[in-house]
Amino acid sequence: MSSQSSNAKQLRNTVLYSAICSALTISTTALAEQQDNALAQILERMLEAVRKGYWEADEETLKKMLEAYTGLANRHDLFSSNVVFKDYVNQQATGFGLAPLAAPAAAAAAAEPAAAAQTQNVTGQQLEQVEHSEHEADYRVWYLIMLVFAAGLASPLVGHRA
Repeated sequence: MSSQSSNAKQLRNTVLYSAICSALTISTTALAEQQDNALAQILERMLEAVRKGYWEADEETLKKMLEAYTGLANRHDLFSSNVVFKDYVNQQATGFGLAPLAAPAAAAAAAEPAAAAQTQNVTGQQLEQVEHSEHEADYRVWYLIMLVFAAGLASPLVGHRA
């Protein structure tokens, strides 16, 4: 009986170990993809700074950044919604003899629902402007309450003197 429990324990440990290994592999793959996405975003900002003239990078640096950005963008199907930036990257990449940005499948798929979303009629509540009234607060009630309260406080003093 102890050999059966030992085998069951070993089987459970093996299954647990393989589950942990597969989870680590998945998370490592996802982490690497996230790191590549982050690197692509950093490169996009750096290239945008060069395009706008905020930073004058030498040709070697610019070529390396373009090569890295286009490689990451094409490999991970990343795209920028900035049309001017994409044109700049493609123009510079062609000038250096690099492959231009590929048209990502996600961008084409995202364009179809966006076009459909523009034709939807939206219903619901509407905001309407409310006119501001020049109504001043009436403090007469508060003055009356304060007067009654003060009279209540003063009544023991007045009654005590008499």
